[in-house]
Amino acid sequence: MNKFKKILPLLLLILFLLIIFYYYRKNESDFLAIHQLDQLLLFQIILLSFFYLLTEGLILRNIVIFLGTKIYFFQSFLIMNATYFCNTFVQFSGLGYRVYYLNKYKKLKISEIIRFSIDTIVCELLIFSLIGIITILAIDFNSEKIKISFTLYLVFFSFFLSSVIYLNLINQISSRIKSLFVKLNLKLFDKIIDIFLIKKNNIFSFYKKQFLVFFIQYVILFSIFFLILKKINVENYTYLSFLITSLVDFSFLIALTPYSVGISEFVTFVGTRDIPLSFAEIIILINIFRVSMLIIYFICGPIFILLNLRKKSYGM
Repeated sequence: MNKFKKILPLLLLILFLLIIFYYYRKNESDFLAIHQLDQLLLFQIILLSFFYLLTEGLILRNIVIFLGTKIYFFQSFLIMNATYFCNTFVQFSGLGYRVYYLNKYKKLKISEIIRFSIDTIVCELLIFSLIGIITILAIDFNSEKIKISFTLYLVFFSFFLSSVIYLNLINQISSRIKSLFVKLNLKLFDKIIDIFLIKKNNIFSFYKKQFLVFFIQYVILFSIFFLILKKINVENYTYLSFLITSLVDFSFLIALTPYSVGISEFVTFVGTRDIPLSFAEIIILINIFRVSMLIIYFICGPIFILLNLRKKSYGM
C-alpha cells in the first residue's frame, strides 16, 4: 500500500498528460491561439514568474525571521527554487528538503517550521479567497455574459471563513481537542495536536506580513493571466483573470501530482464551466506560467542543492 501511495502521483501525472494529449489530437484547431503568443509576451511572463518566485522567497524569509533566526533574502529565494525543483520529481520532497535545510543549518525546530508553514498557507487561502469573493460579486453585478454558479460562491466563502476561524482560534480549538483526547486516553495524535498548540508573540504581526506578500503575489499571478488572455483575444479577460488567479492558487494546494499538473487545469475548468473559456485556452494559460516557472527553478534549484552537497556546512 505504501509503495502504491508513492507511485500514485506519477500515475495521475501520466493519466492527465495522456488526457491532455488525446484532447489535443482531437481538437488541434482549438490550440491555434498559441500562435498568437510572441517573444515579448513570453519574456514578460518569465520575468513575472521570476518575481513570483521572489515573493515565495520572501514568504519563507518571514517565517524564518519570525522564528528568531536570520536569513538572507537571496538564500530563502534559492531554497524555494530547490523546493519547486524537488517537487517536480517527487511530490512533497521539496517540503522535506526545506524542513531538513532549515533544521540543520538554521537550527529551527521541525514542529515550528511545520506549524508556521501551515499558518502561512492559511494566510494565502484567506487573501485569495477574499479577492475571489470580491471578484465573483463584481462579475455578477457587472457582466451579463458571465454566469457565476452558487457553488463557486460556496467554495470561496468556505475557504475564507475556515481561514478566519483557523487564524483566530486554532490554539483554543486544539486545546479543547487535546483535553477531549486526554479524557478518552487517546495519545495517537498528541504530537500533531502539540504542533497547533505552539504559541508565539506578535503572531498577528507575522500574519500581516504574509498577507501583504500574498497580495503582491496575487497581483503578479493576475498580471500573468491578464497578459495571456488579452493576447489570445479571450472575451472578458479582465474578469476572467481575477477569477482564474484564485482558482489556480487553490489548485496548487491539491498536490496530487508534481506541480499540480492536471489538477490546476481540472479545477479551472470546473470553476469556469459556465464561462466562455475553452479547455484548450485553459491548458495554454496555465502551462505557459508553469513552464516559465520551471525554466527559472530548473536553473536556480539544482545549483543551490549541488552547492550544499559539495559543502556540508554551507549556509550562505
